[in-house]
Amino acid sequence: MKKVDGQWRPVKAVLNGQTITTNLNGQIMENSGAQYKFGLDAGMLHYGAPGELDIIGVDGPNQGKTFKALYAISPDFSEMTLCYNVDGGDRPTVFLSPKGKGLLLITYANNGLKSSNSG
Repeated sequence: MKKVDGQWRPVKAVLNGQTITTNLNGQIMENSGAQYKFGLDAGMLHYGAPGELDIIGVDGPNQGKTFKALYAISPDFSEMTLCYNVDGGDRPTVFLSPKGKGLLLITYANNGLKSSNSG
């Protein structure tokens, strides 16, 4: 499975069907193995079935929370898309963020590091 190792810059985000434009500029998500850091938030990444990822907050505003996400990485590793329930609910089944469902759909651009493959 392809892991999300690298530095990722958010380029597009949709929450509850509405595009988010604030707080995207200058943010970088750094992932290395089973760890992530994004702004003040840091935690663990747990890879499940292909395309499934649990994001577990350890430090910062999401400490103690688990987000069950779908993820996809473009074949050339230039983009990554995540979709998860911001309230910590069930894992989404599709990459959509309809109104009133609490789903965040966010696309990141690779900030220059390469893919890591496992298994």
